[in-house]
Amino acid sequence: MRDIETLRKSRIVIYKTAPDDLVSKSESDEYPNGSVEGYLSTFGNVDSDGDVIRRGAYAKTIAQNAGRGWPLMVRHKVLGGGPLDVVGTIREAKEDDRGLWVRAGYAKDELSQTVRSKVADGHIRYFSVGFRPVDYARESRQIEGRYITEWTELALVEGTITPFPANTEAVITSAKSLQAEAALIDDPRAADLIAKLERLIETIGKTVGDALTCNNTDTDTDQTPDSVSPGSAQDADDTAGTPAESHAPLAVALMGIEADVADAEREIADLLG
Repeated sequence: MRDIETLRKSRIVIYKTAPDDLVSKSESDEYPNGSVEGYLSTFGNVDSDGDVIRRGAYAKTIAQNAGRGWPLMVRHKVLGGGPLDVVGTIREAKEDDRGLWVRAGYAKDELSQTVRSKVADGHIRYFSVGFRPVDYARESRQIEGRYITEWTELALVEGTITPFPANTEAVITSAKSLQAEAALIDDPRAADLIAKLERLIETIGKTVGDALTCNNTDTDTDQTPDSVSPGSAQDADDTAGTPAESHAPLAVALMGIEADVADAEREIADLLG
């Protein structure tokens, strides 16, 4: 169950992880504190949620924010990110055949420059995009029983530099979508569901925050970034202190949270009859 219209009307921010090809740039007159560039979003591919973003979807938001930009963060707002998690500003954005290309300038504070160093050294490799759905089209064809949603207009909210793949963002989006959907159900039991989903969202935020804290304190390693496969159980067992090992508790926690979200989805389906 993924009520696209509920997502749109409730102005829920959707998160997607972009390809792991961030490019660091040195200081310049325009970017005195260094910069990072890459694709925040890609076009044409159908992702695991059955979503496909069409070229032109970001055209309006790019035009509207010209000269102002968007925050570059290290933690999404929905996961507890705030002003202290802003490490720069996305100042350039353009669409091409591949996707939404952006360049962001770093701030000069210590945290921002630490993040810059980790990206430059290859320890952090992902962009994650946060956007609000504005307009879409629903296709009749299905993939594995799911309809395809084509996003034709999106409002860019933020870009985040992250060591984690998309699973975290997908779970939080799913929980918030169900929370909004439950609010529309005229049944007293829906209130209990909403409270349950609120607790799940808080748990996700705390789990990710703890994982990020642990990851940031573990900076000494002889392992090169390309020699570790994130999420590999063998690497996690053989190499203490690697990214794979520090991500393992998060992955286990998310498995349990995903199961709870699935239970809430079934409860909503029962209420809807």
